[in-house]
Amino acid sequence: MPPVATTPLNVVIVDDHAALRRGMELLLRRAGHRVVGTAGDAPTGEALILRRRPDVALVDLGLPGENGADMTRRLLHRISTSASCSTQVPPTRAS
Repeated sequence: MPPVATTPLNVVIVDDHAALRRGMELLLRRAGHRVVGTAGDAPTGEALILRRRPDVALVDLGLPGENGADMTRRLLHRISTSASCSTQVPPTRAS
């Protein structure tokens, strides 16, 4: 099945795990999207999102310090947006 054509999106990634940020960035770029910035904490991520105004921000809800959920709520009050969706995958336990 051929890949579905999509409109490229400008994306910001906010996650405290560098390997996860890099992996998501590579996958998004391969899919034709533009990663316009990455951040490892909420204050840096919030400033980046306000400055770059991406189409999509992928935010880890479990950021250390100020969590991503609070940051996202605050940004939604400051930025006009049509939709927001956040998900968090719980860590897996070793058997």
